[in-house]
Amino acid sequence: MEAAAFRIMSYMNAMQYRPEIALRRSREMQHIGKPHEGCQILHETLTSKRMGRFWNQNHE
Repeated sequence: MEAAAFRIMSYMNAMQYRPEIALRRSREMQHIGKPHEGCQILHETLTSKRMGRFWNQNHE
């Protein structure tokens, strides 16, 4: 569980500074068998329209 939490935190950190890398990593994890549930939720969050609007509002 700690490893998954650390992975998610590292993705969120990457999202803050390099969103394209975080998105690529979350996409890559989709292709490795069955993704971890937390990673699936994270991927959906990163690719959601709401997240896109949030990102645009805060990084203009």
